Amino acid sequence: IAWWALDFPFMQRHTKDQIARNPSLKGRDIEATRAACEKFRFTPVTIFNFMEGTRFTPAKQSAQKSPYRHLLKPRAGGTAVVLEAMGDSLTTMLDVTIVYP
Repeated sequence: IAWWALDFPFMQRHTKDQIARNPSLKGRDIEATRAACEKFRFTPVTIFNFMEGTRFTPAKQSAQKSPYRHLLKPRAGGTAVVLEAMGDSLTTMLDVTIVYP
């Protein structure tokens, strides 16, 4: 509730099945990200992006040939959208990588 009260943006992801049933859902997550970036472009802000990928399933792990035991390969699409949308407003990027044996 604190995140909502502080007006933090939230992403709502849709499955392929949901998008197949309702094609207008495609791309909404990217547009929500761009809208949030525009809102915070000229306000001091910290952006957290968790790049673990998508919902983990053994089938996805196998298809990706993920080298990790409990994770999929990281995905950088969200970071690319944020970097493009925020432009010169971002002055620092901090990568906190956790090592998973």
